Amino acid sequence: MSELYGDFRPGRTPAAVVTVQFALLDLTGARSKVVFERTIGRRVEVLVEGRAEETEHLLAGRHAQQAPEIDGLTYVNEGVAYPGEIVTVEVTDAHAYDLVGRVVARDPSRAVRGLPRAPAPPNRGRGGLPVVR
Repeated sequence: MSELYGDFRPGRTPAAVVTVQFALLDLTGARSKVVFERTIGRRVEVLVEGRAEETEHLLAGRHAQQAPEIDGLTYVNEGVAYPGEIVTVEVTDAHAYDLVGRVVARDPSRAVRGLPRAPAPPNRGRGGLPVVR
C-alpha cells in the first residue's frame, strides 16, 4: 500500500489512486448501464423538475429510485409535461446513470404544484379575425 501513496503531497490525490478511482467509475457505470437497460420498455412514474440543463429541448425529472444530487436523471424527449407534474414515462433508452423516455400518460390532478392555466382564447369578431380595441 505504501507504493500507492509514495508520491503523496498534502492536498493532492496520488496518481495511482486517481487511476483506480476512474477504473472503478468505469466499472460501476458499465454495471449500472446493464441494470438500466433492463428498464427499456417499462413505464415509470417521473416527477418532472423542468428543462434539462444541457438543452432546452429535453425535460428532466426523477423516478422514485433516483435521489437528487446522487443518482442520475430521467430525461423526457417526447410528450408534454410541466415542472412539478408526475407523469408516466415509457423508458426508450438507457445510459450509465440516466434514463430517456417519452410521456405516455398525464394526470394533471397529481401535480405537486398548480399547473399554468391555458391562455384565454382571443376575442374574435365576424369572420374569425381578432378584434383590436
